[in-house]
Amino acid sequence: MTDTLIKFCTALCLLGAGTAIAGDKDAMIASALSAGPASVTDNATVKDHEGNVLRQGSNGFTCYPESESMGPMCKSDQRDMLFAAGTAMAGDKEAIIASAHSAGPASVTGNATVRDSEGNVLIQGNNGFTCHPETPGLGAMCNQGQWDELIGALMNKEDFKADQVSFSYMLAGEGGALGVSNSDPYQTDPGAVDDWVKEGPHMMIIVPGEMLKGMSHDPKDPVYVMWGDTPYVHIMVRIAEEE
Repeated sequence: MTDTLIKFCTALCLLGAGTAIAGDKDAMIASALSAGPASVTDNATVKDHEGNVLRQGSNGFTCYPESESMGPMCKSDQRDMLFAAGTAMAGDKEAIIASAHSAGPASVTGNATVRDSEGNVLIQGNNGFTCHPETPGLGAMCNQGQWDELIGALMNKEDFKADQVSFSYMLAGEGGALGVSNSDPYQTDPGAVDDWVKEGPHMMIIVPGEMLKGMSHDPKDPVYVMWGDTPYVHIMVRIAEEE
């Protein structure tokens, strides 16, 4: 599941070539190089939103400019290391764990499994929850039950059917993610729909379909149904407003 999750997040964060800097090579390079320290960016490759090489580097890092859905970032081509909006977290085990643990309350994270963005187990838990750190395009999550299965199905556009109640905590909000359409999980343009939402701290709940009858589908409500006409339908529970 984790491989599909990181691919899904990376796809989201590299969308948005319609930003103000798109098409301006010098501006895109400057934006990309703002993501990391000079020790990284001086000899890094720079690519635009379409993957075209704007500058060839030699140090094993590739930097991308700001897009509509994510700030500039520099990613190692070989190691689990990411600089995003000036923050380096990957490769630092304690920072990855701290990010993952930010998703849930201590009663959940205290005995949860923690995996990094490559699926490696950093902490083996025993309470049925798996916590994932923030990645480009998606906030930190602590998932239980069928949540990892749902995300894998979503990424691969496969069918999914809930057969149990499953919980996911995102108490740190959605991080650098752009947000989503409340009706279409594959919509990437906030201006194309009138139900775009980006939540702050919240919970998500998967339930069998019959338990959703009569619930609101309006994201303005504190509890509402997301992606109601898709196999990936679930309940959103707002805990605090997005800051």
